Amino acid sequence: MNRSLPKSIAKASKATFHRLLSLPGIGPLSPRAVVLSLFSAYLLLGPVSSHSDIVSASLAYGLLGVIALTATAVLSQGLWLRWQRRLTVTLVPPAGECVAREPTRLAIVLPPLRILPFTSLDISLESPIPEFPRAALRVSGASATDRRLALDLTLPHRGSWTISGVRCEVRDAAGLIRLRWKQPMTAAL
Repeated sequence: MNRSLPKSIAKASKATFHRLLSLPGIGPLSPRAVVLSLFSAYLLLGPVSSHSDIVSASLAYGLLGVIALTATAVLSQGLWLRWQRRLTVTLVPPAGECVAREPTRLAIVLPPLRILPFTSLDISLESPIPEFPRAALRVSGASATDRRLALDLTLPHRGSWTISGVRCEVRDAAGLIRLRWKQPMTAAL
């Protein structure tokens, strides 16, 4: 018997699993939500269709209900923030000069927001310059006043760093649904 066969099967299944997780998903659904939906469809078409398994039916309908409720909450929150223009990000550049390979603190001011429980808003800056450092802020909960958030960026070299926009993403805590959009912004560091 070949002893490397279980290792090759484990390696192939691990590679398939990681490839599945790296896919962008279908629309606002994450790969995790797609897998759960496919599993629910399997249960509905398999054991539930023959009216023989009440556990499979309750599991399938429960998973589909959780995905539907999560999708409704996240999409309504994201569309409300996007279309009502409730989210205006103000960038306050540093007062001094930016020094290469040292943290530069930016202040980001958000208006009063009410983020639903078990959802969060991720904010990241975008630049046409490929070396621009990637950093994101996660906001959750509610606030009655403006929020001042600090973002430390370590720039690789001196120069003019242009910020072309703000990428916003509303997502649930389980990582099932996400809604992304970009807000144009012009700023320089």
